[in-house]
Parts: sequence; C-alpha cells; structure tokens
Amino acid sequence: MTIPFTQYTRVIFLDIDGVIRHNGSLLYLDYDLSDLAYNLTQQYKTNYQQYSKEELGVVYYDWDREAIERLKHIIQQTGAKIVITSTWREQGLQRLIDFFRLYSLENVIIGMTDKLNSKDKAIISNHKYYHVRTLEILKYLQNHPEIGSYVAIDDMNISKGIEDNFIQTKELLSDEDCIRCIGILQDN
Repeated sequence: MTIPFTQYTRVIFLDIDGVIRHNGSLLYLDYDLSDLAYNLTQQYKTNYQQYSKEELGVVYYDWDREAIERLKHIIQQTGAKIVITSTWREQGLQRLIDFFRLYSLENVIIGMTDKLNSKDKAIISNHKYYHVRTLEILKYLQNHPEIGSYVAIDDMNISKGIEDNFIQTKELLSDEDCIRCIGILQDN
C-alpha cells in the first residue's frame, strides 16, 4: 500500500527490528500497561485503544529513542520520506502511521513495500540470490520512478542488488550509519 507521491525524491526503506528496536527487546514487560492505550489516546487524539497493550508497550518502551533521533536527523538533513520494509507492515499502513505518531514521524511515512505475489515469480527466478526484501524494494522502485535517491536500512544483509544504497546495522541505527545514510541520500 502506498500514499500517492507528490515531490518525494529521497526515500528510506526502513526495517524496524534491529534498526530502531533491539531484536527481542522486552522492556515493556517492566511497565504497567493497563492505562497506556487510554493515556496515549488522550495525548495524541488517536484511537490507541484499538491496539493490544503489549503491542503498544513494545512501540512505546522498546523502540529505541536514540536510534529514532538518528532517523529523525537523517530526515531533517535530507528531506527523505519512509517506506516500511519490516514485517511490521503486515498489519497495515495506518497502524504504522499511528505508531510513528508517538515519535512525531507520522507525516514522513509514505508507504510500505508489498509482499511478492505469484506474478512476481519471474522476478524471483531471475534473481534467485537476492533476498526477498531486496526484491520487494526493487519492485517498489520500479513502480515509483519519481524516487531520485534511496537508502535501505536493515539489520539483515539484503545488500545484493542494492549494494551502493544499503546500510546494515549492527545493533541499532548508529551515528556512523546515520552519516552514511545522509551521504547516500545526498549523493544522488
């Protein structure tokens, strides 16, 4: 699913786990989540009560604020928009927009990559050594020629086919990753 483009030329293809959230982080278990949805609904004027308290707890307590600040810095320096590649996309775009609203990033989420379907089998067979996520990114780029520059950020090595536009995080988005992302987005 995608929100229509206007003048977006720089895009960040963003994974979540391993980039802005430590893989397997369960910090939310240390908190009382009983009133979290209600409090967030009141504060952000968005219906967070439609989401499970555990899911909200993960977003609110386990998404790393320093990594998110680095992501914001990339966006501020480049004007880039975000397309979600993470498995988090499986529950829909509006859900992700609501979650990113907690970090004032709701207006930069412009879409998410689609899962490959049976019609995409030809793409897969011609690129059997590419990671599926890379193929999803390449398909998105093919469908959006208005993208002038992009960077894909992921903790998995999905670099084959997008080597010059890929940043692999080691734990979370680091200062060094941030500098490299800005360079990639501004060079094109």
